[in-house]
Amino acid sequence: MSLREFILSNGLIFPSVGLGTYRIKDLPLLSTSIECAFKAGYRLIDTASVYKNIPMIGKILEGRDDIFITSKLGPKEMGKEKASSAIERMLSELRRTHIDCLLIHWPGVQGLDPSDPRNEELRIETWKVLEDYYKQGVLRSIGVSNFNISHIESLKKVCTIVPHINQVECHPQYSQKELSSYCRHNGIHLQAYSSLGTTQPSYDPLGKGIKPLLEDPTVLKFSSVYAKSPAQILLKWALQNGYSVIPKSIHDDRIIENIQLFDFEIGSEHLTETEQYPCGA
Repeated sequence: MSLREFILSNGLIFPSVGLGTYRIKDLPLLSTSIECAFKAGYRLIDTASVYKNIPMIGKILEGRDDIFITSKLGPKEMGKEKASSAIERMLSELRRTHIDCLLIHWPGVQGLDPSDPRNEELRIETWKVLEDYYKQGVLRSIGVSNFNISHIESLKKVCTIVPHINQVECHPQYSQKELSSYCRHNGIHLQAYSSLGTTQPSYDPLGKGIKPLLEDPTVLKFSSVYAKSPAQILLKWALQNGYSVIPKSIHDDRIIENIQLFDFEIGSEHLTETEQYPCGA
């Protein structure tokens, strides 16, 4: 089982591992990171309006139509006119006639209280814009990010196209099992970000002093068993659960390591053990 690619509900094949570019705004650094990623075998780059690096990515990737680009509309770009304008701007900045995957980055709209009903109205309005561009062939796939089940259900009531992807935080400390099951049942691919967890023990609902994932005893045990780094264990956990991943790094050795995931498989008993603990508990 190589898991090098996944297939979306519309039949589009895309790489299972991509390079995240959050907070990489320096052109030389972004360029060297992407070049390292290409040499290592990456063929997917993840960006977003709020990352403020789309023009740089467009410059770096000009002429590289073999690279799958995922981008996202920001909270300031919700609504028919703003979403349409943002998509046209992205196409220009990326120097492309199409975008491989475009997501709504967050369910909320900047400046609105989370309880404001206009959030849902503008979400639906924005989704219809994505549907229109998808039907024109400008967007090869469309989806959402950070949406929970109720957000997706509200879209399903009015949409003609169910989201192809939902990009969310997902790792053993935050496994999103209910959302994952829902997405799978509805033909929505779950793409995981923050697959390595956080460097801070922030997710600690029981107050047990849970360690960062990369230092977790169970992860370290499997790292030893499979002779792989803790990061590789966590990324492989995601792949074997059916999630694509978009790890971000600016360090060549980590960029290379993060895609060297296809020469081993975590045994089913170990995969189950990983899923049954809260990490570090």
